[in-house]
Amino acid sequence: MRTSLLLLLLLLSLAAAAVPFQPGAAGAAGLAPQYPLSMGFSPSTLSPVGQGVPVYTTGDQLWLMSPISMAVNVATPGGTVVAGVNLSPMDPVLVYSFSSSDAAGSWSVTVLGSSETLPENTISFAFTQDDLAPASLTGYALSGSGQLQMNFSVPAVAQYDIQACAVGVVPPETASIPIPGSVGTGALLLGRNGSQLEISTGGQILAPFEFWVELHQNYSYSLGGPSTVASRDVRVAATGTITMASGETAANATFVDYAQVRDGRFTLRAFFDTPTGISVAEARVLAPDNDTWISLPGCSATARVGSTTFSLSASLAAEASTRWPTAVYTMYESEGVEMVSETSLGLMPAVLSVVATPWGTALTDSRLTFTPGPGVDEAASGGGALYLVATSYPVQVGISGLGGLSPQTVLIERPFSLTQVQVNSSKLSVSAYLDGAPVSGASITILGDGGTIAHAVSRAGSASVFYLPEGNYTVKAALGNATQVSALISQTGRASVLRFDFVTQSSQGYLYVLLATAALGAAASALVWIKVYRDRR
Repeated sequence: MRTSLLLLLLLLSLAAAAVPFQPGAAGAAGLAPQYPLSMGFSPSTLSPVGQGVPVYTTGDQLWLMSPISMAVNVATPGGTVVAGVNLSPMDPVLVYSFSSSDAAGSWSVTVLGSSETLPENTISFAFTQDDLAPASLTGYALSGSGQLQMNFSVPAVAQYDIQACAVGVVPPETASIPIPGSVGTGALLLGRNGSQLEISTGGQILAPFEFWVELHQNYSYSLGGPSTVASRDVRVAATGTITMASGETAANATFVDYAQVRDGRFTLRAFFDTPTGISVAEARVLAPDNDTWISLPGCSATARVGSTTFSLSASLAAEASTRWPTAVYTMYESEGVEMVSETSLGLMPAVLSVVATPWGTALTDSRLTFTPGPGVDEAASGGGALYLVATSYPVQVGISGLGGLSPQTVLIERPFSLTQVQVNSSKLSVSAYLDGAPVSGASITILGDGGTIAHAVSRAGSASVFYLPEGNYTVKAALGNATQVSALISQTGRASVLRFDFVTQSSQGYLYVLLATAALGAAASALVWIKVYRDRR
């Protein structure tokens, strides 16, 4: 079954989708369909040049094969011959390995002589280098919700399919692949360590199964000239069959390379052979080097780049500090070749939060004021927290408005840290009702000696919750033209519940009628008893 599936995938990989580009380097022009020479990146990727000439980049290998004997050499764009070889029939030969010192442009393979007369004797092919300068950080800003927005620029270039990915100190180096439901739950977490595939389980394996992993990337081939390339799916590396037993939590396997593994974006495919059949799952990864990969869905922030400027926004509030951005990878295609450049951000963020004790959540007090000290380049506050970026550490931050406490000065010792100030507090839950039913839209205000501390709008079915420093407060609820007020004493660890009951005007009128009727009845009854008393006398 695995053999038939591989044959199907091989047939699919031969389908070429032509896309235009302007490489500025000559491709193969006017090649005869039956020209007796094959070019490739490895023995397993060799294909006739009449079907397209490979586009090479740094780290690639140039392999040649011919069904006849021939002598060939390889020359740079300047005409310098860098390699020569005699080809024996159907014997693949590694002719040249490209390095970063090689000149980009139109290279050539020249047939010097052969056992047959050939219509063409020179084949041109493109060699391209990383040609997009890393993105430049042009500015950044913080918001009170903890969002760090970063603005970038890239040169005006002809690259395309540009995507940016921000990562933190600990990049997401495992790709998540769902475990088929017939054999388990959760996902397999796949990491790369050089040529090793490291496997761990983020779930449970309930029945044994086999699977294997393949790494695929689109490679480009020029077709009949410099203006068109075909993009072909190439299996670059794969593992052997891996057996997973019930309850197994970890395993490893070795990748076998079928071509030189380039940097850039890849599709990771896992093929599962289970009792219910074979299934395939995919994940997108970025290989920034030869040692590891980064899960693209795990980027701290990502964006498609459609112009010379773009922005990324990452959260300092919702993410662990290990995910706060430290670098940005700019991925792109050039002449159909996947490439990537890296930008080191050099930003040093930190977070200072005021926490309500013993509740372990943000303090509710709009009077909180943060005063950043020297060295803080950018800061914004909200929700009981200060988000900052400093040029050096440690830095000092002053805090005032902590209920009845005196102002404090807090030392933030290092970047990528979360510093907490604990404040003894109580918990207050406030609900509003109209005619006995929970109501939305009531304005709830907490007042202290210094004025308004917090404000919320009620929602039917849930209470508005506040965490208040020790002290005396006034709680005011307003609905329409009606306002109700209650006093509150905040004590550490105390949980209080306040309920404000409102009635509609019609209900109030009916209540007034009932009260009036009751009052008249009481007066009449009193008169009757007075008369009875007098009559008895």
